[in-house]
Amino acid sequence: MNTFLSSAFSGVSVTFLKPIFNRKRGLYLKRHNYIELDTLCSAILCGLVSISACGDCVPPFIAVFIGAIAGFIYLCALWFINAYGLDDVI
Repeated sequence: MNTFLSSAFSGVSVTFLKPIFNRKRGLYLKRHNYIELDTLCSAILCGLVSISACGDCVPPFIAVFIGAIAGFIYLCALWFINAYGLDDVI
């Protein structure tokens, strides 16, 4: 249950926060306001990884916060990789 909640809220947080990140970078145009499937899948995977160590120890409402924070950290890491031109090995 906690793994599902964490992954779901990680995807939801990325869905709602990515337009805000794009607006900060000056990319607030209609063509940039769509949900990218690769970003959503990576955020869900990030939520699963973030809850994997403590999935049986935390209550469900903490799993929701862990997933939301994992989505935010994923967006920050994505911005960092794009800003400095780092190459993703995958």
